[in-house]
Amino acid sequence: MTIVTFNISGTKEIRKLFSELEKKYPFWSKRFLEQVAKSFQDGARRRAPEATGFLKKSIVIQPGDGKEIRVTVDAPYAAAQEYGFEPHIIPIEFLEMGLSNPGMRMAWYPNPTGFVKVSKHTPFVMPAFESLQARLPQMAEKFYGDKIRSISK
Repeated sequence: MTIVTFNISGTKEIRKLFSELEKKYPFWSKRFLEQVAKSFQDGARRRAPEATGFLKKSIVIQPGDGKEIRVTVDAPYAAAQEYGFEPHIIPIEFLEMGLSNPGMRMAWYPNPTGFVKVSKHTPFVMPAFESLQARLPQMAEKFYGDKIRSISK
């Protein structure tokens, strides 16, 4: 499994605001993290290519300690799909088992019945992250509403 960590940071004021919200509304902070994680998971699943559905199903939310929630992609070929590879074919049963063999070349299989040809990668994690990052202030405003206004006064 490949692990990519994203750290969303901002100005001191934003970090201070979220710190205050967490202190004053710990339950709501955890719920907001869950909502953000679910939004990220949905965005990544929408963008993930689908040959068998294994890649989409492997995008899961793992609960954390209340200050952290992880969204993981457990498909062994997820990093190759995100960052790139050479065109190749994969036996469908390998995809269904969650395996990948980028070393297989189309030339080896003149009649590729039972195989999926993969000719280009499709990033799905970073586009989902970038979309979420752009929406995060509006999500916080909608979720916290008057709580943000009471703290920022």
